[in-house]
Amino acid sequence: MKVLKKLTLILTLVLFTLTLVACGPKPDETVKNFFEAAKKSDFNAMATYMKKEGNKGDFKFDDANQEKIVKAVFSKISYESVSSTVDGNNATVKAKVTSLDLPRIYGKTVGDLMPTLLASAFSATENDAKNKADVENQIMQAFLNAMNDPNAAKTTTEVDIKLVKGDKGWVIEPNDDLLNALTGNLSKAFKDTNK
Repeated sequence: MKVLKKLTLILTLVLFTLTLVACGPKPDETVKNFFEAAKKSDFNAMATYMKKEGNKGDFKFDDANQEKIVKAVFSKISYESVSSTVDGNNATVKAKVTSLDLPRIYGKTVGDLMPTLLASAFSATENDAKNKADVENQIMQAFLNAMNDPNAAKTTTEVDIKLVKGDKGWVIEPNDDLLNALTGNLSKAFKDTNK
């Protein structure tokens, strides 16, 4: 559960720290360019299509595993534009976003690892930090392997992507709905387990 919470935080930080502003001739073009950059895990390019939120610094990964997981998630994303509406300086692009079903993949990964995790827990001393780190690394590696499996579970979410027109063109307003669509509803599933 701790790994799931950490992954949710990492993905949220990646999405919401993309703070540069750039232009796009039409709202649909901005959304298309954003998703193309996401599939390439090009966070700088993604940032150019996002509305600036405060004065946040550049995002940095804590370790190589985080970077691998985030890149694995974003590289599997695809989208289809359903419709687009413009009302003055505001626009909405309705899109179907297909992404890895992270709650399902994580649940299966932990389920598959449960016998190994239990054996490790019973063999470890109460304060065995090395064992704890080994278990976390084992979970992260298994999760990464499951995400990179060509048959990994995917889900499609319909989302309204809100955009605003600024001085330099259309930019996406980041929100939880977009984050949930990009992560196969991971943060929503995590929020539901905390109720």
